[in-house]
Amino acid sequence: MHDLIASPFLEQHLLLRPGSPSGLLLPQAQYEELRGLDPAEPAPDWFTDAA
Repeated sequence: MHDLIASPFLEQHLLLRPGSPSGLLLPQAQYEELRGLDPAEPAPDWFTDAA
């Protein structure tokens, strides 16, 4: 299972941790940045700060 999931939802973008009752709203630019990452690349600084 993934530790964090970024997903579109109702015209917004969410960052969620399975089993956690809370999450973060992501701006579309940050969602697209995550979507375009190669899994071998490190996560952006804003992502590690948010997680």
